[in-house]
Amino acid sequence: MFKTITLSTHETWLQDKKAYAANFKHLEQESNKLKAHRIVQPVKAWKTIINPPFYTMTENEIDQSFDLLYTRLPHPK
Repeated sequence: MFKTITLSTHETWLQDKKAYAANFKHLEQESNKLKAHRIVQPVKAWKTIINPPFYTMTENEIDQSFDLLYTRLPHPK
């Protein structure tokens, strides 16, 4: 399972510049990782969740994707 980073609440960082800076730092660091952590931020009664990105495809997986038939037709459904 993913490690979860919980940011300070939206209401908190609206009032506190240091909390805002700490949240911004976590967002920037995690958004530039290949194996990022899940980020959760409470907002009133809700939670905003940013899931980590999918893993980068290997060279073989990329090559296989180009071997697929591309018809440029609409999806059959």
